[in-house]
Amino acid sequence: MSISPAFQARLNDLINEAVIERHIKKSELPKLLGIDYSSFSNALEYGILPTPRVAVKMADYFGCSLGYLLGNSDDEYFVSAKTPSSFAERIVQLCAERQVSFATVSRECSFYRGYLARWVKQQYTPSWEYLELLADYFHVSLDYLLGRTDETN
Repeated sequence: MSISPAFQARLNDLINEAVIERHIKKSELPKLLGIDYSSFSNALEYGILPTPRVAVKMADYFGCSLGYLLGNSDDEYFVSAKTPSSFAERIVQLCAERQVSFATVSRECSFYRGYLARWVKQQYTPSWEYLELLADYFHVSLDYLLGRTDETN
């Protein structure tokens, strides 16, 4: 469990804007976001980073990039992919474009070589730690890696 004051502050700002602009109650947001109340509460009250799946739902609702939501960027600019893809589809595509194998990526990112194959086969999204390693390795944004946008950075 990672705690991020930058994420907590950014989420609070986005929520306050949504409450004012969309005339909704803060208590309605978890349902509107499609997430459970405990994930919402932990993020809002303690700055606990949610799973990537939950963070994507938040970023989709607020119409911002993951980098902006997580407090890693002040640029909230975001253009949705015309046809969103999954992490598994995007990682296969990136490996093919760069002509690298899963084993090569795993070795150069210093994690177990079976992870990528397992994530692709099981349609599983890895933790933030692995996503950031992969995004850095391929020189793409988290949003691109997760198939949310067609813009690499």
